Amino acid sequence: MTEFSRDNEISLQDLWRLLVRHRRPTLIGALAGGALVLAILLVLGRTYTVPLAFVPQATNSSALGGLAAQFGLAVPTQDPSQNPLFYSRLITSEGFLRNLVNSSVKRDGKPVTVASLLGVDETGIEGERAAVRAAREALSVESDMKTGIVRIGVRTSDPQSSLLVAQQTLALIDGFNLGTRRSRATQERAFAEARSRELQAELAVAENRLRAFRERNRDIRFSPEMLLECERLERDVARLQGVYLTVSQAYEQARLDEVHDTPVITIVEVPRAPLAPDPRGALRRTALGMVAGALVGLALGVFWPVPHSGT
Repeated sequence: MTEFSRDNEISLQDLWRLLVRHRRPTLIGALAGGALVLAILLVLGRTYTVPLAFVPQATNSSALGGLAAQFGLAVPTQDPSQNPLFYSRLITSEGFLRNLVNSSVKRDGKPVTVASLLGVDETGIEGERAAVRAAREALSVESDMKTGIVRIGVRTSDPQSSLLVAQQTLALIDGFNLGTRRSRATQERAFAEARSRELQAELAVAENRLRAFRERNRDIRFSPEMLLECERLERDVARLQGVYLTVSQAYEQARLDEVHDTPVITIVEVPRAPLAPDPRGALRRTALGMVAGALVGLALGVFWPVPHSGT
């Protein structure tokens, strides 16, 4: 234990002597490292982040899906857009970002593109690619599977630009959900309408059979076979009536969903203009730069010593 302490003391003394001997390059390196970090931070400038958060609203399972389940058909009833992880893939997808950068918003009463808000003024294919890359760097998405909350952050060099891009991103997400719901409702309405016509014809045939049977057989109280046949025909009519009622309700619901324009996401955190720029950690980064510069200066002093005059 004493020997270890003595070795440790000797190493610290050697290090101190080394620093004293090469204090000049070490000090110059520390100052240069700190100055370099500060210069980089000044060149990069300040950034402003606008956070927003929302929760996808759960929609009722399709009535047609429930009807199909009654007949033993496997029909997916869960909407993928209700999964928070879905939005992480959607917002970072190429198609969504392309629509975002090509969309326009109003700034100071004048229409501007989101691409210009992200600092991309080029046009054409190359300009669009550059804008998509800028949007991917500006957007950050986090999905919480436990709470179902989707959090988005928009970071640019201008607070107003961050706010406008965040608002437009939220508007495109809501528009995507509305379009998806309306498209699904249109398909369901078309299916329900066609199936409703088929059921009307089947129900009419079943009712005609029951009416014809009753007209031919006025008194069936003393005939077990006639009673069973009448009950079978009545069950067919009742079954078709129930199915027809379910399909009719699904048809009316699909018609409502086609024109329904209420938002399908619940906003938890509304986008607001940032009051202050993002923290840059200037002190911490400058200190690290000075330490790194001091180590470089010390290494240069040790391995490339400056010869004194007269030696």
